Amino acid sequence: MVARGKQGRVWRLDTDTGAFAIKELVIHQLPADAAYQEAVLAIGAVQMPRPIHTVSGEVLVDVARHQVRAYEWVDLLATDTGLDPGVVGATLAAVHQVHYGPARPLIAWYTQPLGALRWTQLLDDAMAADAPLAEALDGEITELLRLEALIEPPTNLQSCHTVIANDSVRAETPIV
Repeated sequence: MVARGKQGRVWRLDTDTGAFAIKELVIHQLPADAAYQEAVLAIGAVQMPRPIHTVSGEVLVDVARHQVRAYEWVDLLATDTGLDPGVVGATLAAVHQVHYGPARPLIAWYTQPLGALRWTQLLDDAMAADAPLAEALDGEITELLRLEALIEPPTNLQSCHTVIANDSVRAETPIV
């Protein structure tokens, strides 16, 4: 049986040494993704499948032009809406406190203001498209520019969640 998620398809592989989840990735991943998962596992507060390494230490393998990775197999329980919110919060807090290497260079979204010219272009595009937000945007550009003047380079960065900015650019969500 194959399960399909946002990042790929997963098959269960039963072997003499145990069951494994084999994931064919739809979205290209980097080895750092698995390294971050291992850092989260190392704190011992979050239960999740452990990434499996090849004999040469790789976590990602290209098979017939498809990126593949393996994990320990974990059977999931049915959705439980009665989970203790304190436990859920503690788990999320534990993940966010993992200090894993320096964050990769941030994309401009996190560090660079758009500036008056770009805001004006966006307004012109919105007006040309007869977008419902055009009038509201026109009234907010002065405030947006005032807020952009407050942007400072972030400090004390750490990796937290990896996010996909587009098909070719990956970025980290900074924790400052």
